[in-house]
Amino acid sequence: MKRFYLLALPGMLVLTACQPVQPHTIDTQPMAAPLLTAADKITNAMTAAPSSVAADAAVRDWPIDATLGEAKELRPGTNGWVCRPDDPSSPTDDPRCLDANWLNVFGLDFGPEREAQSNIGISYMLMGDSVADNDDPSALVPPAGQGWQLDPPHLMVASPRPLDPALYTTDHHSGGPFIMFGGTPAEHIMVPVAIVPAQDAADKIANAMSAAPMVIAQDATIIDWPIDPTLGEGKVLRAGTNGWVCRPDDPSSPTDDPR
Repeated sequence: MKRFYLLALPGMLVLTACQPVQPHTIDTQPMAAPLLTAADKITNAMTAAPSSVAADAAVRDWPIDATLGEAKELRPGTNGWVCRPDDPSSPTDDPRCLDANWLNVFGLDFGPEREAQSNIGISYMLMGDSVADNDDPSALVPPAGQGWQLDPPHLMVASPRPLDPALYTTDHHSGGPFIMFGGTPAEHIMVPVAIVPAQDAADKIANAMSAAPMVIAQDATIIDWPIDPTLGEGKVLRAGTNGWVCRPDDPSSPTDDPR
């Protein structure tokens, strides 16, 4: 889950492999297409949670201008849950469904304050999401030299007590539950509920070769992205002979961007 702000991601053509290595994150979604009608938004919002939750949940839109207050209700609900469609200010498809306890603590979105709570709050994001910074809920863009953190399908848990980083990691690469926005009013536990299968080497080579004309790509070396950038460069997927290096899609970015 993240604090949501409007931002633009300018496209960039990269002709060289000499680029800073970005942190490895799990790419769950392509760039989200805009939702145009109320029916589209309701359908999209309901993909965030199991149908047993989403079927009777209220659906509330995002505000066109956050300074004007909360957005319109697209559909009333009866079970205490509120679902929201894809956030148009984020780069991936990220609808969510929030239970009554979560709403009591955070409202419909993270803010600078947090209400006291006596019970855990639950939020579903079964389409995954993207966040600029795992530690800073107010971050508008990723830190310099880093890409968007793309999270797989997950649920979020808001605890009545401060979260202990000795019990739960803050490492979003761990594959298990981790703390997001630790030590801030927005802190909560992220619980991944699906594993996104990795591409095999052949898929990555084919993707990398799509970045350049065939006369270049066919004899280029193909180097993968590292799972952990602190451990050095990624694996050589194929040795080349022409001095060029191609890389497959960067998993830390929200779009397909081989180079």
